Amino acid sequence: MSITPHITNTTCQLCNGSSFPFADNSFDRIVLVCVLGEIAERSAYMREFARLLKDDGLLSISETAGDPDKLDQQELIALLATHGFTPVRQYGNRRNYTVNFTVADTKR
Repeated sequence: MSITPHITNTTCQLCNGSSFPFADNSFDRIVLVCVLGEIAERSAYMREFARLLKDDGLLSISETAGDPDKLDQQELIALLATHGFTPVRQYGNRRNYTVNFTVADTKR
């Protein structure tokens, strides 16, 4: 299913989080907006994201004010560092932010 009629290179998939049905190194970008705080098994997701990202791929995570499960920026960076992700660009402020990460080849 395409998200919008004029964008044809996207689809929606329902996944369980512990294993995504996609090939290794198959994604240029993975984008999460106000999602990470709701995920119980964050480690499983991080392992899958590392597996799925291409060598030059980015994991982009955004959080906004008002989300009761929001991780603060430093907490997010520390969590992803344990899974081999390095922040490469940060936008916004303490209340509303986006952090883009790359993953080390050794964590794939």
